Amino acid sequence: MPQPHFHGGRYLGAPRALFMEAGGSRMPDKTAPMADRHLMSSIARGDVDALRTLCERHSTSVYALAFGILMLPEEAEEVVSETFCYAWNAAARFADMANHSVSAWLMEVARSRARGLLLARGWPLRSALTQAPNAHVIQEFA
Repeated sequence: MPQPHFHGGRYLGAPRALFMEAGGSRMPDKTAPMADRHLMSSIARGDVDALRTLCERHSTSVYALAFGILMLPEEAEEVVSETFCYAWNAAARFADMANHSVSAWLMEVARSRARGLLLARGWPLRSALTQAPNAHVIQEFA
């Protein structure tokens, strides 16, 4: 079982396997929001198993969102990893946000990370579209 990497009590990263080993998240039951908040409290206290459980529960939906934005599996996996790294480091701050959904918060973190990667790579999609076989049609609407 892969373990997260820490230095001086700060999370430095984890093998992608930790986040991707779940193979898919199950549909949350009605107690999931409360259970997620409990997991975040445990993560704030340094519970790695709670982080693993949170990853198992939400990694598939985080990956789907990231892939939908980035369209590259490697970058989507990077977003998943960064999202749960951020969850580890920000768990104590999340506890102060009493009315927020953990799931919605994770998705917003992932969306932000994915958009950051899009900006970093300079939005190459536009240039790829203009080189497509029907580029003249695309140019008319650009």
